[in-house]
Amino acid sequence: MAHSDEYDAAMLAAMDLIWGEGFMAPGGEGHVDKLVAGLSLAGRRVLDIGCGQGRPACYLAARCGARVVGTDLEGHLVERARERARREGRRVLRPGGALRAYDWMKTGGGYSEAMREWLALEGLTYAMVTAQEQAALLREAGFVDPEVTDASAWYRREVRREYEALAGPLLPRLQALLGDAQAAHIVDNWRAACAVCESGEMRQVYTAAHC
Repeated sequence: MAHSDEYDAAMLAAMDLIWGEGFMAPGGEGHVDKLVAGLSLAGRRVLDIGCGQGRPACYLAARCGARVVGTDLEGHLVERARERARREGRRVLRPGGALRAYDWMKTGGGYSEAMREWLALEGLTYAMVTAQEQAALLREAGFVDPEVTDASAWYRREVRREYEALAGPLLPRLQALLGDAQAAHIVDNWRAACAVCESGEMRQVYTAAHC
């Protein structure tokens, strides 16, 4: 099936504003540190699946001495990552080693109306599973001792802070970047994200496993 790009310039600008330039998930460099905690990456080969704009991959290369290759479905994001790598001198080799992942997940059962609203506002294709389903899929794929860690309590607090910042002090900057209509859409998107995070339906989960 052909892939259609989903991350437009407005979404990327909003992410840069709220999460830091080049990041496409909350938490910034601290999030990357948490993701690879306990791993010695100096000289190791790392595959960044869903590398986005390449900020975490370049951080792993510069901070941890990892040798990183990034992949993503969206070509324009890969080109942004390549440009970042050219600026920062990232080394690229083949993948290998342990699996570390972070993703949006869900509780059991079908989506609520609130979740469907957020998905529609987000405009991205998600195929969410539960943390337990994620672990089972990894075992089926041959990974050993998959561990899932739920970070939802942290992000419930964080997403509320993000929403209040976007709807308040950051709104003029957002409007200047995107125009009033797009800025209002982004704020509404974060409002809907608050609802599904604070209800506990959407989860933020770290995964660790070994080959």
